[in-house]
Amino acid sequence: MLIGDEDEAPFEDSVTRDQPPDLPDEPNPTPAQISFHSISGHIAPETLHLLGYIDAHPVVILVDGGSTHNFIQAPLAKSLGLPSRVTTPLNVMVGNSQHLHCDKLCQGVKLLIQNTTFMVDLHLLPLSGANVVLGVQWLKALGPILTYYNTLSMKFF
Repeated sequence: MLIGDEDEAPFEDSVTRDQPPDLPDEPNPTPAQISFHSISGHIAPETLHLLGYIDAHPVVILVDGGSTHNFIQAPLAKSLGLPSRVTTPLNVMVGNSQHLHCDKLCQGVKLLIQNTTFMVDLHLLPLSGANVVLGVQWLKALGPILTYYNTLSMKFF
């Protein structure tokens, strides 16, 4: 995600310059991130809340450009009977710099949003507020997206 004026460097250049070098011992060199708004349930102007459905069960969805992956509340996934599998562990960095361990994934979950079905992979995480967080992983699947907030722009590629 790049937040800045339109005349700044492209997204890929900004990200590679700002990231620390990869550590060879780390199992996943790109740590997952989730914004503090997603974990805490606070509403922020850079997020979008939607109503969706998983297996006819209503869910509150937070579309959050500050989150790298897609997440679901672990208790909700269990109550819906969504099958999960162990996956490569993610150390998810929360917006307040804490880390949460995530090692389970629900693959191919049918998520209905405004009469459109999306097949999404959802990592299980202890969330508050929203039931599901759709991050940049989902936004990228939609194609190029450009949104404006005040005079800053956010671009997802």
